[in-house]
Amino acid sequence: MIQTLNDPLIFTTNWNHKLWCDVFSTFRHNSQKYNVGNLKSIIHRRSDGDHYITDAEIIYNEPCRLDDVNELFARLDTGYGLEDFKKIIHTMYKNKNVEWNKPVWCKLLLKCLDPDMLNEKRKQAGIIINEKSIVVPQAVINHPPKALSETGSLF
Repeated sequence: MIQTLNDPLIFTTNWNHKLWCDVFSTFRHNSQKYNVGNLKSIIHRRSDGDHYITDAEIIYNEPCRLDDVNELFARLDTGYGLEDFKKIIHTMYKNKNVEWNKPVWCKLLLKCLDPDMLNEKRKQAGIIINEKSIVVPQAVINHPPKALSETGSLF
């Protein structure tokens, strides 16, 4: 069953600036709401409130144990090495009832449904994306804009 956009996917941190990309990963506690084909509104939750980023489709879901995550996925997902990645996950889920070494986790890949809208937001922020890299101006990193357009904010 494909879910609609009524169930957002919340990010409290834009690890590795991945939410700027047309395709990005996330690591989540496994649930039926992460089925391939499900549509999600991507929200960045910051201290000044929730900020809409884009809508995306889950295009890949690999159930796994936390110990199954490798260095490549850890760095692509967060920008941190494997040991730091595991510390981040433990911190994020420390108050939840989690069975750490059972296959109750999932590596997700999501694809933006409207890359033109996301590209417009990137342009407004001065973010340059080419085939090899993402260039994010230091001013955007230090002081992300609250809102750039009527369609939502950058973060």
